[in-house]
Amino acid sequence: MCKKYLPQKGVKMPINLGKILLILLVYTSILCGYSFQMAVNNTNPMLGEKIVLTLDFIYDTLEDYDIEEPHFEAFEIKPLEDKTYQDQNGTWHVRLRYELRATKTGIITLTPLKTHIEMIAANYQDRYNRNKYLQKFDISTHALTLKVKPLPHSLKVIGSYALYASVDKQKVTMGEPVTLNVRLEGEGNMENLDFLTFHIPHVTIYEKSLSSYEKEFILLSDQNFTIPSLVFSYITQKDKEIRQLGTNTFHIVVHTAKDTTNKKPYAIDIYILCVFFFLLLFWYSVTLFKSLEYLDEKAYFLKQLKQTKNKEELLKKVVHFMHKNRQLKRLIYQLEDVDASKFKALKKEILTHF
Repeated sequence: MCKKYLPQKGVKMPINLGKILLILLVYTSILCGYSFQMAVNNTNPMLGEKIVLTLDFIYDTLEDYDIEEPHFEAFEIKPLEDKTYQDQNGTWHVRLRYELRATKTGIITLTPLKTHIEMIAANYQDRYNRNKYLQKFDISTHALTLKVKPLPHSLKVIGSYALYASVDKQKVTMGEPVTLNVRLEGEGNMENLDFLTFHIPHVTIYEKSLSSYEKEFILLSDQNFTIPSLVFSYITQKDKEIRQLGTNTFHIVVHTAKDTTNKKPYAIDIYILCVFFFLLLFWYSVTLFKSLEYLDEKAYFLKQLKQTKNKEELLKKVVHFMHKNRQLKRLIYQLEDVDASKFKALKKEILTHF
């Protein structure tokens, strides 16, 4: 830290001279104890290649500071980490790191970034009205010039990747869908899997994006088909080599609906029909048997009534049926007091109620 000079307490100074001295002290402090630097790890990247931008802000004593967030034309930017520490001399270091990927080729300039600082010169730190001496300044980095090169062989992807594919089944019936899942792992400048498309004759294909690096295909067909390998090429980030990734091929067997769906319903219909027929036959047999049994019992009972010779025998037979109907009940009461001459006529009338 540079030395700073201030008149002794009690010595009056002209206002203009005091302001000039304060500004000189502040600028001297900035020149001696403060810096803001910007650097990249590669000034000749390829299109889409990851480079790391590092911002270093070094200061001694501050009231507050605000580092400008980087925004550069033709670059995608993603923050990586923040780190603040103090060295052995008591100076503070703030380090910010960002991932940059160029979106166009050519010579591109990263414009200077600013840090807004608020400070009070060291000689005024212990003043009673210290906020009166608060000064606000901006310090800037230098500009950086990058030369972005195109990817060779008209490729558009650079990074490190692995490609995986799987199907949920390889034997289906006609009309049953097959699900193909494709997943990409790794990192680079690829934003999505929209380039992964294919055509298969006699197959209807539906696409669905599950995430930026995962895609699902629904395939429907009425005949056997083969899912081809999905292939794409890219340049490795580390070795700058061209590599090609591809998925496995899948052979799908489609069974006809006749073999798997028509026979079983037909057999089920015959089975249900047979069960229904036998149940109906059983019900008819039981009903018929009960009807015949009832007729036999009724004929036997009427025969017994006809064989009765007097009112006492007939009364014993029919007294249990008094509540069958009102007319029969009335006739049974008449039977108790009927004369022998009228017995046969009353007996005949009673038999008509059975």
